[in-house]
Amino acid sequence: MGRLPTMWCQQCYHSLNMLLLIGGVMSTRYANAMFLTIIMILMSLSGLVDNQENQSDSATELTLVEPQYATSPGHSVFAEYMGAYWCGPCITASTNLHSLSGSNGDEFTYVSFWESSSSGWPSDSPINRRNHIQSADGYGGGIPVVTFGDAFDGTYYTSGGQNYDNYFTNGGGMDSSASDYELSVAQSPNGGNMDITITASTTSSASQTVYLYAAVTEEVSPESYSADANKHPHHVWKKWLLNSGGSGFETFTISSGNSVTKSWSVPINTVRAGGGNTAQDNFLTVAALMDGSHSTWNNVFAAADSNMNPMDLSVTSMTVTNNDASYDGFLSGDMLSLDATVRNTGTEDYSAGGSLQFFHVDGATENPIGQSVSLNNLNVGQSQSISSQFDTSSITMSPNGIDSFRVKMTGTTGENDPIGNNRMDVWMSHDYSPSADTPVADGLTNIARGSTLDFDVTGNARDAVDTLATMTPELEVSQSGTNVWTSDWVIAPGSITAPGTPSARFVFTVDPVQSAASGDYDVRARLVDSRGQTSDWAVAQDAFSLMNGLPIVVDPNQPNSVPSTCPAFPGMPTVKVEQNELVDLSGLVCDAETDLSNLQITSSDPSFIAWHSSTNQVEVYFDSMQWDAMGNPLPQGVGISIFDGEDTNTGTLMFNVIENGQPRWSSIPAQSYDEGGSKQLSLAQFVTDSDSNGNPVSIIDLSISVVSVEPGNILNAEMYGTTLMATALDDDAYGSAIVTVRATDTDGQTSDTDVHIHVQNVNDAPRFDSTGFDNLMVQAGNTLELDMNGRLTDIDDDDAEIWATIISNDGLVQYNPISGMLTATYQDAGEYMFQLSASDSSGATNQWNMIVNVVDSVNLVWSNDGTNGDLDIVVTDMYIGKNATVYLVQLSDIGFSEITATWELCNSDLGLCLYQGVIELDPSILSSSGQSFEVIKIGDDGNPMGVGLDTFDYIKVRVNGVGTDGFDYESTSVQYDAMSEPGTEQPNPGENGENQEQSGDGGSVNAESGGMSMMLIGGVIGLVFLMVIAGALGAVLLRGGREEQAPSINWGTELAFNTPAAVAPAAAPPVVAPTPAVAQSVPSYMQLTPGGQYVTGHSGETVYLSPDGTAWTMQADSSFIRTS
Repeated sequence: MGRLPTMWCQQCYHSLNMLLLIGGVMSTRYANAMFLTIIMILMSLSGLVDNQENQSDSATELTLVEPQYATSPGHSVFAEYMGAYWCGPCITASTNLHSLSGSNGDEFTYVSFWESSSSGWPSDSPINRRNHIQSADGYGGGIPVVTFGDAFDGTYYTSGGQNYDNYFTNGGGMDSSASDYELSVAQSPNGGNMDITITASTTSSASQTVYLYAAVTEEVSPESYSADANKHPHHVWKKWLLNSGGSGFETFTISSGNSVTKSWSVPINTVRAGGGNTAQDNFLTVAALMDGSHSTWNNVFAAADSNMNPMDLSVTSMTVTNNDASYDGFLSGDMLSLDATVRNTGTEDYSAGGSLQFFHVDGATENPIGQSVSLNNLNVGQSQSISSQFDTSSITMSPNGIDSFRVKMTGTTGENDPIGNNRMDVWMSHDYSPSADTPVADGLTNIARGSTLDFDVTGNARDAVDTLATMTPELEVSQSGTNVWTSDWVIAPGSITAPGTPSARFVFTVDPVQSAASGDYDVRARLVDSRGQTSDWAVAQDAFSLMNGLPIVVDPNQPNSVPSTCPAFPGMPTVKVEQNELVDLSGLVCDAETDLSNLQITSSDPSFIAWHSSTNQVEVYFDSMQWDAMGNPLPQGVGISIFDGEDTNTGTLMFNVIENGQPRWSSIPAQSYDEGGSKQLSLAQFVTDSDSNGNPVSIIDLSISVVSVEPGNILNAEMYGTTLMATALDDDAYGSAIVTVRATDTDGQTSDTDVHIHVQNVNDAPRFDSTGFDNLMVQAGNTLELDMNGRLTDIDDDDAEIWATIISNDGLVQYNPISGMLTATYQDAGEYMFQLSASDSSGATNQWNMIVNVVDSVNLVWSNDGTNGDLDIVVTDMYIGKNATVYLVQLSDIGFSEITATWELCNSDLGLCLYQGVIELDPSILSSSGQSFEVIKIGDDGNPMGVGLDTFDYIKVRVNGVGTDGFDYESTSVQYDAMSEPGTEQPNPGENGENQEQSGDGGSVNAESGGMSMMLIGGVIGLVFLMVIAGALGAVLLRGGREEQAPSINWGTELAFNTPAAVAPAAAPPVVAPTPAVAQSVPSYMQLTPGGQYVTGHSGETVYLSPDGTAWTMQADSSFIRTS
């Protein structure tokens, strides 16, 4: 393969350099893929190059060009970035800012305001810098946003992830005089704090008032972006460095030669460890110099961070530790350990030598401690530690004395600050003995028996090691002149009174025992410091006087602390609960000067009944027992007052209270369950029993019963052995109830207790009362209205908060929550369903499906037994020659606004209904006594013809009505055939055919439209009769007497039509010339081919069987349509 020309090589490596420069943005895999693609393209083009250029035998050396940094603008540049963990483009912005800081870190720095996935946006008040960025005109509402030089809008107010090298190179929006200003940021650890020093200077001859934007940031955040866990934001804001008032940035005036330095000390744990660094190494201070406060948009003169320091060595720590005591400070003779650390805090490695030395500083004299130590070569961030020992035997202790120790670094070369941070002093106090002040009484110094007196104790630590809080006070009393000291009567304080104030003191309480002798007493006090050094005793003589003795109640725990004249303590008396008991107080109550029978003993304690001085007995009654955690009975006390004729004293008589044989209940914890549920509780664990001597016995023979349940409308309670069963009265009852149960033992003694049960309310979904909505029906085209008011209820919440909706796939169904009306309209008959859904304010939902039967009309049912059904009918005089009478009566309770009966008089032989009538009925009469009407033939003149029923006549009756409910009602037609009246001659079947009853609803022909003259009817009948006879005779002659079955003819109707047997099929007509095609419909029967017959179809329709073999069905408008 040919060699690539120099031009191609340069392009290849230019592309490679570009890949290296953007490596912070692209992933390694993406960069490798791009590089391989470029190589393959160049390789494929090499043939073209070989063909166009002369080959050279000499090899050309390929040299990779180092990546180029962004071109310096000649001054520092400051930016601010706002992004979030969830923001994909923010990764690009953050990565490019970090790359620019890495390549041009001596001139570029920035601060990130970043939303964390764990803690959200930082609270950056009072500066509120994020709000400052968002309130600028350039803000478009999204992130990332990067602003240079505190830009308000324009070129240096940027949005979206991008490369920022050009912004930096073009000056970064800094002030035009930015090259005249400089900031330096130094920070060094000091114990748990980071000491920060920021110095601002200018070469400008004009003075300038500036504001120092300063913040503590995390150089690498330990948190990452959601889209790439390996990508971390940098320079993430953690804390502002503000003025002394904490209200804004430091402001001052600088000029050439007059730099200003500001310092802060910030806890190192303000930042977190990140990027593999400890919190100390991850601590980054960023600063910028502006011409205005944080509340305005400003010109920025300079920027710097703590990573921009030049070469600098610092003494970062020094400690002095007392090897002989775990306290601060020292005593003469203690051995001290001195430790110090030096660190390269600059940005350049150090190897220029120097030395380290500890000193004991005495005034202005530095006395070396041990030998000096040579300074190591220290790379950036490296440290060196030294240590030494110091014997304090030569130091004379003095009150509040202090000694100074120093570590000093000397002989360094090339440091930025070779003095300020190259030494450190530590002071250690003398641990001197304290002094105590004379105790002072806080009140009257005459102490009555049973009273107390407070004494204030103060003093001085006389060193910087102890305070009053670290010292222990002591106070003792002694009867004056005896020098027999004791603290038995003294109550030591638990803490200092009024700490931190000039009135800080220890308050002791002197509480003389009842047996103490009366007279004057001395008190003394002293202080003991944390090293165990004590002050001298400070004595107050005749500090108080103890008054005469009082009658006392003997303490069972200290029965010997009584005057010697008192009887021996008999022990704690025992009494039974719930019984009056008499107890002798000899040895329990005592007065050194007064006989027991002369004492007056009273009490307001409910257990105290009476004091019987004549017998030295007290009467008591305890209504309950008390128990310890192990279930053992506890002693109970009765407070009494004792008057000896001069003074009154109080005390508590203690009694062992035991059982009296009655069952005993312990406290039963409150029980609960959800509404509609139940709760079982075994009561055996809460009851005990005893015999008549108070000894425990088994509860197996106890009978436990329910006494009452209050209130009684929440739950039922029953006992099953020793188990209490509480059940809900219904699914909605809730609240608190008290169940009183009673235990009865074999001796007949009883004991009651209460069990508190809470039935918790469980939110129920709304309920719907569908009463009356079981069989909903509406007429097609009409609107069904349902009043839902009061039907939707919520047992838990206000019914007004129920939200109801209707879902329907058919028809128009609407619900008005204001009126409570539900309306449904359907155009077609059928069965429809809609769903009612109701939700309460807590989100509980119920649903109900309702069926609506949509009808064109409601069927009126004929009774078949005179009881059931809607209507009953009786027809009389259905005899030939008579007029039939129809009796109708309504059996059901349907309300009608109007109702009619329609009758038709038809002849099955002719197949015609020739007469019709509509009778208006009275709904009230029809439903009470019934109505009747007569079926009469009416002539063309509108008058009765005076003739009755004919052979083959029958009548059909149907009823139609409009209900008061708005529905149309319609019955089927009932048919009655005319017959010969009994006792008369039957018509000849051969002449008139069989009278076959036809059921169903035939076609309607009213009396007017059917008004043929009887002559014409007779002629038609006669003509048909002659044609039938002629056809029959012709068939006999042609067949020669053979019996042949007539061919089957399809009349366009079903076999169920049952054509009358007496009417034979019409004979075929003579052959005639062809005629035009037969029409498919005719407007009336007048256009039908004569000679056919009428029959009733299975659905009640009227069908005309034409002699030409066709069938025609009569329509509602009296027209006919061919159906076969």
